[in-house]
Amino acid sequence: MKDVKYYNNTQKEALEYTSKVVDFGVTLILYSALNEVLNAYNLLRESKYFVHNIKRRAKNVLEMRNKKVKELRDIVMHKGFAEAYWDAIIDACEKDVADFRKTIKEVLDDNNVPDSDMFSQIETTRVLLEAAKIQFEEVIKASNSKYLPKGLKDMKGLNLFNTFREFYIDNLHKEWEAVCSQLYKINGTDVDLNNDSVTTQFNVLADKFAKGLYIDECLKAAEQEFPEFAGAKVVIEED
Repeated sequence: MKDVKYYNNTQKEALEYTSKVVDFGVTLILYSALNEVLNAYNLLRESKYFVHNIKRRAKNVLEMRNKKVKELRDIVMHKGFAEAYWDAIIDACEKDVADFRKTIKEVLDDNNVPDSDMFSQIETTRVLLEAAKIQFEEVIKASNSKYLPKGLKDMKGLNLFNTFREFYIDNLHKEWEAVCSQLYKINGTDVDLNNDSVTTQFNVLADKFAKGLYIDECLKAAEQEFPEFAGAKVVIEED
């Protein structure tokens, strides 16, 4: 569980607002992306590409992924509920993620890219990590714009980015990008995936993540196993 201190009602409102938006707009795509990292790693580990520098960096990605999972689990009070909720997120978005991956594979196959099964998973993972990173940055930017006094970098004693930094995956995203670059260079993959079919399928997925359309399904599944849910503890200190 993570204790967060605030010093006035504006900061309290900023925390509540940001927490709600992170819960609805970031955690869903983040948990999905972290799950896809594991899937991609397992495919890569069984491939001919899992050697030398790619092997080293891929293992580093897995360690970073596992550390991030632990960080996210450590900040919640009800570990059992969080586990059930996480599993429900993966189940709820599985079809849409699979459809996105399938669309990428079709483009790779049309361009005669070898090992398209693995590379479609590699690229799906890259896109989801990037989307989760950008979504977090946009949420913090919007919250600061809404609550931060003009000209200041943070509120007195409260930095929203640092408060919610467990949900930021910039380093993980960069390391996976490096793995992708090496893989694509070795495989000779040079395909423009920004076509209508891939973009349309991603927009379907991203729109559902952004609007929290998976949330009700996830909560219902988790609450069947754990009826009660305790929120994060927030401690106030007056000036």
